[in-house]
Amino acid sequence: MKQLSRVSVTIDTPNHVIVARLFSLREAMYGLPDLIDHLKAAGKPWLYDAILDFSRYEAELTPDYLEFLVGKWISLEAGCRTRKLLAVIAPELTLRAQLMPLGDTLPHRELTFFDTFDEAMDWIGERRQADAA
Repeated sequence: MKQLSRVSVTIDTPNHVIVARLFSLREAMYGLPDLIDHLKAAGKPWLYDAILDFSRYEAELTPDYLEFLVGKWISLEAGCRTRKLLAVIAPELTLRAQLMPLGDTLPHRELTFFDTFDEAMDWIGERRQADAA
Protein backbone atom coordinates (compact mmCIF):
# COMPACT_ATOMS: atom_id res chain seq x y z
CA MET A 1 0.00 0.00 0.00
CA LYS A 2 1.20 3.50 -0.87
CA GLN A 3 2.50 5.58 2.05
CA LEU A 4 2.35 9.34 2.54
CA SER A 5 3.95 11.76 4.98
CA ARG A 6 2.61 12.48 8.44
CA VAL A 7 3.40 16.16 8.41
CA SER A 8 2.65 19.50 10.03
CA VAL A 9 2.87 22.53 7.73
CA THR A 10 2.93 26.19 8.66
CA ILE A 11 2.60 28.79 5.91
CA ASP A 12 3.97 32.16 7.02
CA THR A 13 2.50 34.30 4.24
CA PRO A 14 3.81 37.72 5.39
CA ASN A 15 7.39 36.40 5.54
CA HIS A 16 7.06 34.02 2.57
CA VAL A 17 8.33 30.97 4.48
CA ILE A 18 6.82 27.51 4.51
CA VAL A 19 7.81 25.25 7.41
CA ALA A 20 7.08 21.54 6.99
CA ARG A 21 7.80 19.25 9.92
CA LEU A 22 7.86 15.61 8.82
CA PHE A 23 7.30 12.96 11.48
CA SER A 24 6.75 9.58 9.83
CA LEU A 25 4.88 7.80 7.08
CA ARG A 26 1.24 6.75 7.11
CA GLU A 27 -0.89 4.63 4.85
CA ALA A 28 -2.44 6.55 1.94
CA MET A 29 -5.91 5.16 2.61
CA TYR A 30 -6.59 7.63 5.43
CA GLY A 31 -7.40 10.38 2.95
CA LEU A 32 -5.36 13.02 4.76
CA PRO A 33 -3.33 15.52 2.75
CA ASP A 34 0.32 14.78 2.00
CA LEU A 35 3.24 17.23 2.15
CA ILE A 36 2.73 18.42 -1.42
CA ASP A 37 -1.00 18.89 -0.85
CA HIS A 38 -0.17 21.16 2.10
CA LEU A 39 2.33 23.13 0.01
CA LYS A 40 -0.35 23.80 -2.59
CA ALA A 41 -2.30 25.66 0.12
CA ALA A 42 0.27 28.46 -0.13
CA GLY A 43 -1.15 29.28 -3.56
CA LYS A 44 2.23 29.68 -5.28
CA PRO A 45 4.64 27.75 -3.05
CA TRP A 46 7.50 28.30 -5.48
CA LEU A 47 7.51 31.96 -4.34
CA TYR A 48 8.26 30.91 -0.75
CA ASP A 49 11.48 29.90 0.94
CA ALA A 50 11.00 26.56 2.67
CA ILE A 51 12.20 24.67 5.71
CA LEU A 52 11.83 20.88 5.78
CA ASP A 53 12.29 19.75 9.36
CA PHE A 54 13.23 16.08 9.70
CA SER A 55 14.50 16.45 13.29
CA ARG A 56 11.67 14.28 14.64
CA TYR A 57 11.37 11.95 11.67
CA GLU A 58 10.76 8.38 12.83
CA ALA A 59 10.41 6.31 9.65
CA GLU A 60 12.72 4.80 7.10
CA LEU A 61 13.07 7.15 4.17
CA THR A 62 13.00 4.73 1.26
CA PRO A 63 14.39 5.68 -2.16
CA ASP A 64 10.96 5.01 -3.69
CA TYR A 65 9.21 7.38 -1.29
CA LEU A 66 11.86 10.08 -1.74
CA GLU A 67 11.54 9.75 -5.52
CA PHE A 68 7.74 10.05 -5.17
CA LEU A 69 8.04 13.27 -3.10
CA VAL A 70 10.64 14.83 -5.36
CA GLY A 71 8.54 14.05 -8.42
CA LYS A 72 5.51 15.74 -6.90
CA TRP A 73 7.61 18.75 -5.81
CA ILE A 74 9.10 19.13 -9.31
CA SER A 75 5.64 19.03 -10.90
CA LEU A 76 4.41 21.58 -8.36
CA GLU A 77 7.22 23.99 -9.30
CA ALA A 78 7.02 23.35 -13.06
CA GLY A 79 7.65 26.54 -14.98
CA CYS A 80 9.13 28.30 -11.95
CA ARG A 81 12.00 30.66 -12.72
CA THR A 82 12.46 32.15 -9.26
CA ARG A 83 15.37 30.85 -7.18
CA LYS A 84 14.30 30.23 -3.57
CA LEU A 85 15.89 28.78 -0.46
CA LEU A 86 15.36 25.30 0.97
CA ALA A 87 16.70 24.67 4.46
CA VAL A 88 16.64 21.02 5.51
CA ILE A 89 16.89 20.22 9.21
CA ALA A 90 18.36 16.74 9.45
CA PRO A 91 20.63 16.27 12.47
CA GLU A 92 21.28 12.58 11.71
CA LEU A 93 24.06 11.96 9.16
CA THR A 94 22.32 8.93 7.65
CA LEU A 95 19.22 10.98 6.92
CA ARG A 96 21.33 13.79 5.45
CA ALA A 97 23.00 11.31 3.13
CA GLN A 98 19.59 10.10 1.95
CA LEU A 99 18.36 13.66 1.39
CA MET A 100 21.55 14.99 -0.26
CA PRO A 101 20.34 14.24 -3.83
CA LEU A 102 17.52 16.77 -3.36
CA GLY A 103 19.94 19.54 -4.25
CA ASP A 104 20.49 18.08 -7.72
CA THR A 105 16.84 17.42 -8.45
CA LEU A 106 15.37 20.78 -7.39
CA PRO A 107 17.08 23.28 -9.71
CA HIS A 108 15.22 26.35 -8.44
CA ARG A 109 16.10 25.72 -4.78
CA GLU A 110 19.33 26.58 -3.00
CA LEU A 111 19.55 23.72 -0.50
CA THR A 112 21.55 23.66 2.74
CA PHE A 113 21.42 21.28 5.73
CA PHE A 114 21.16 22.30 9.39
CA ASP A 115 20.99 20.71 12.81
CA THR A 116 18.38 23.08 14.29
CA PHE A 117 15.41 25.21 13.31
CA ASP A 118 17.13 28.38 14.57
CA GLU A 119 20.15 27.76 12.33
CA ALA A 120 17.83 27.31 9.34
CA MET A 121 15.89 30.51 10.05
CA ASP A 122 19.12 32.47 10.59
CA TRP A 123 20.45 31.23 7.25
CA ILE A 124 17.29 32.29 5.41
CA GLY A 125 17.48 35.74 7.03
CA GLU A 126 21.17 36.12 6.19
CA ARG A 127 20.71 34.99 2.56
CA ARG A 128 17.82 37.41 2.11
CA GLN A 129 19.86 40.28 3.54
CA ALA A 130 22.78 39.41 1.25
CA ASP A 131 20.47 39.24 -1.77
CA ALA A 132 18.93 42.61 -0.89
CA ALA A 133 22.33 44.33 -0.57
